[in-house]
Amino acid sequence: MLRNSPLRFVFPIGLYIAFCLDGSVSQIFSKQLFGSQSFVPCITLMWLVFGLLFENEINLHIGLWAALIGFIMDMFYFGTLGVYLFILPLTVYVCRFLYRYLSATFISGFLMYFIGLTISMSFSFLANRFVDLANITATNFLVSVLGPTLALNLVLFIITYYPVSLLFNRYREKS
Repeated sequence: MLRNSPLRFVFPIGLYIAFCLDGSVSQIFSKQLFGSQSFVPCITLMWLVFGLLFENEINLHIGLWAALIGFIMDMFYFGTLGVYLFILPLTVYVCRFLYRYLSATFISGFLMYFIGLTISMSFSFLANRFVDLANITATNFLVSVLGPTLALNLVLFIITYYPVSLLFNRYREKS
């Protein structure tokens, strides 16, 4: 039950920190991340996937948190409702669907994040392409944006998986 779990505080605080890290890392390392290749950090999405992986019997309402953080991302970065309000909950839904058929292991989490990140980035590209905000071809997107973004974020996933699992396990045991 979420009512008795310290995770009811840990998850939203971690989501806020992930949201802040997304923007901060992009800003601080903009010269290294955005050149001919674009390495887009998706730390917020990674935290949502971690929530799916480690929530177990505790219902963290991750879909609602995804919609809320998507709304905040759209308002903060674009000033209007945009794609993240819909993409993040959709990605969480797809990952939750996949999670039903996969065991709770590092490899299944890695696969879920890979698929979720691909969906998120691809739908974002398609939506931006639809309203003429993206002026690159699909091939350039795959090679110059999606590939490097997947590489960066999957390395971050590998590095942070064990510490985050310890964090979730620690606060799950206290409930």
